[in-house]
Amino acid sequence: MSSLSLHLLSSRQSPKRQRAHFSLWSPYPNRPSGTKIHVTGTPFTGYALEFKRNYNPSLETERFEMFEIGAVDEKYMYDYPEREGEEGTVFVEKVARCEVEKVAEMIPPPGKCRDVFAPVDEVRGEFG
Repeated sequence: MSSLSLHLLSSRQSPKRQRAHFSLWSPYPNRPSGTKIHVTGTPFTGYALEFKRNYNPSLETERFEMFEIGAVDEKYMYDYPEREGEEGTVFVEKVARCEVEKVAEMIPPPGKCRDVFAPVDEVRGEFG
């Protein structure tokens, strides 16, 4: 079996005023799209793990940086089936379909924040 590259994506909507959002991304074999593994939510509601299928970071409108962090044997990654007419369509799932995603489920996402105005890294936000 061959291996698939595993990347860390760092994205943000504005250059310096927002903390970066981090996710893992691995392309499908012989395609520019892949699966993005990340958490979504807010400090008010808490966060949930999400798998974005058929995700292509080069089509992203946010500013992002990509860092290759390693490789994974393709038998441990889910290869979303390529379907006619679905090119560029991203599908969001909450269900882990491969070993790498099952390992990601072992790390609980952050819950609701008790005090959203509390300092983060000893720094208060612009509203705090």
